Order: sequence, then C-alpha cells, then structure tokens
Amino acid sequence: MNITASILRGLGECAACCLLVLGSGCATMHCHATQSEPAHAIPEHTERHDLGPRTVLVFKSAKTDEPRPHIVLLLHEIPGFNAATADFAGRLAEKGFTVYAPIMVGKPLESGWWPPLRNFLEVVLSPDWPTLRTSHSPAVLPDLHVALQKIREQHPGEPIGIIGMCMSGTLPLALMSEPGTRIAAVCQPALPMLPWTQQRRRNLALGVDDLNAGFARINTGHLVVLGFRYKDDGLSTAGRLEEIQRHMAPDGGTYRDYQIPPEEDPMTQHATFTSGYGSAATQRRFADLVTEFTRALSHPN
Repeated sequence: MNITASILRGLGECAACCLLVLGSGCATMHCHATQSEPAHAIPEHTERHDLGPRTVLVFKSAKTDEPRPHIVLLLHEIPGFNAATADFAGRLAEKGFTVYAPIMVGKPLESGWWPPLRNFLEVVLSPDWPTLRTSHSPAVLPDLHVALQKIREQHPGEPIGIIGMCMSGTLPLALMSEPGTRIAAVCQPALPMLPWTQQRRRNLALGVDDLNAGFARINTGHLVVLGFRYKDDGLSTAGRLEEIQRHMAPDGGTYRDYQIPPEEDPMTQHATFTSGYGSAATQRRFADLVTEFTRALSHPN
C-alpha cells in the first residue's frame, strides 16, 4: 500500500470512529444542544461512591433474596457512561449482579451530541490513552486497581468478574492480576486505533508488564476469558481475540469465543451490549455472558 492510500485509509477510519461515537452516544439519547447537565437521572437503586480517585456508580443486584450477590466491574466505552451503558448495567443487576461502573472519561449520563464527541476527542488527543501507541497501558489502569481493592474490602471473599468494552476492551486482562478476580469479558476491543499492520491488528493496548502479570494469574489460576465482537467489525479486529488465545497456556486459562457472525446478525455494529444491543443474536450473547459469569462467580474465594 503506498503512502497516499495509507493516509486516505487512515482518514476514513478516523471518520468512521467519529461516526461511531456520535451514533453510540446519541442512539439512546435525545440529541439536542444541552451540554452541561445530565438529561438522565441516576437509575433507582443505584448508588454513587468514590473508590479511590474515581467516581463509581453501583447498580445493586435486584435479587435481594439471594444470600450473596455476584460482583462485576463494568468498564464503559469511548462515548462515556451513557444511557445505553446504564441499561446494560441494569440488565446485569436484574440477573443478580452488583455492578461497579467507574467513570473513566466525562460525566455519567450526559445528554446530547456534544458529550460523546468531547469524550472521544479527550481520549484520542490525550497521552493517557493508547489510541495510537501499541503495547502501552492507559493511565487509568492504576485507578482501576485501586477500585478493585476497595471493592474487595466491601465484599471480602467474593470473586469478581470484569467486563471491558471498546476503549476499555482489553483492560480486564491486566486487572485479572488482582486477587479475587475470576472471569473477564473482552468486548469489541478497539485500541490501538488504525489497525493498518498485522502487529497493530493483534496488539492488546497494554504494557508488557501489565499484560504478562494478568496472563500469569489467568494461567496459573485456570481462569476464564470470554471474547465478544461482531465478526465483520472493522474497528475491533479478530486478531486481538486470537492474540488472547495465543497467551493461554496449554494447561492454563480458558478462552471462550462468542463472536457474532454476519449470517447470525447481518446488521453488523460495534457495541455488542450497549448501543448495538437488541437483536436476537446480541440477546443470545448476553445470555451467554450471564451464564458464564454466574457459573464463575457462584463460589466464594
């Protein structure tokens, strides 16, 4: 590919990213010019905590008759913690999970076209996120380690599952180095952007030390990693899920693939459980996610 073609392809992919952000940010919101105040109230039975340096929304399990909740750390996508993400957290709470959702960029549940675009630009232009760099962990990772430590203090002995999506898609792999974590879901990992080369298409957007620490515990603890994406998603490459499988030791951790092929859902999107959720295929994958997490988190550490 010559230089001109590479530049044009890059510009096209950047434009696709912008359209994705606007679409996923506004698909479940009223798109108007109100920029400062959230248009969506924090859902009922949701608490707001500060766990270390991060504000965290906590969606309490709706199954109050169960002796112990299943604990999940949910990491939002590049548009921010929007109404579609709150809906996903609410669906998990209805299935018996208590969901901790740290705010990594922007403010929760902002409305309009501007917040998702602002959050996208903040992530892309900030050196704190590996949007273009390979093998580089985001600056938010230490804060998430602290959040997990605080969650363990509140739920001693309880195992924890982690879900990452889009810009946070591979972060669960690094966070699995934390004691008590038992299962991770890597959903449509989108960083680093501009996957022009084979190396970029397979890169997991984590520093070598963070990646090795996560996989060391996954393999020695025989833990589970799930992979979700639309097979035709051009923003999240299949190579990243293949790279996860490559890191699994023969007698170590387990990777289970839950990609959505085009024959199962021809309306290929990007976000499997938030703005792209609703088709029969995504509902089946959500049921798979719930089954896997329930099984993994059913027994105390």
